[in-house]
Amino acid sequence: MSGWGNTNSAASAPSYKILATNKANGQSLYQNVTVGAFGSNEVEQLLDVNAANTALLPGGQTAGWNLVKYGTGPVTNITITTGGSAYSNTTDYVTFVQSSNASITASANLVTNATGGITGITNLVTTSGFTNTSTTTTTIHTTGGTGGAVVPVLTGRSGRTTYECLVAMGSIA
Repeated sequence: MSGWGNTNSAASAPSYKILATNKANGQSLYQNVTVGAFGSNEVEQLLDVNAANTALLPGGQTAGWNLVKYGTGPVTNITITTGGSAYSNTTDYVTFVQSSNASITASANLVTNATGGITGITNLVTTSGFTNTSTTTTTIHTTGGTGGAVVPVLTGRSGRTTYECLVAMGSIA
């Protein structure tokens, strides 16, 4: 009997140990999105790649069982998309939360100009574990400011994704 199947399910995922650092097998890694579940500061996921979605992945990954690793990092600053107006230096702040894990957060007080437009941040408190800006929820907490928008600047290995084909197959249904 084979150590894997060709259907899109955890039960068909490779049953052998995949990560050398722990005892994670294919069933436990199957479509995992939790930062740090199997290694510090990264997301390891077993992805079933079929003929239809190989073109969607970078480098046209091989159909079969692929180990995907998403790097992570902390928030180190912000990019101001729109400064807005009427924000306060003393009470207004911004928070960032990793969508797949609400315990990965960052917060900072807003720095504003004379009209209350956002010009930067101060007192940044952050944890590592942010995978990319598209999976980060940003909220500006304010008592009266409007129109401001910011995006977190992530460093470390955030935004990096690696793919490794473990089992090449003609297709996975």
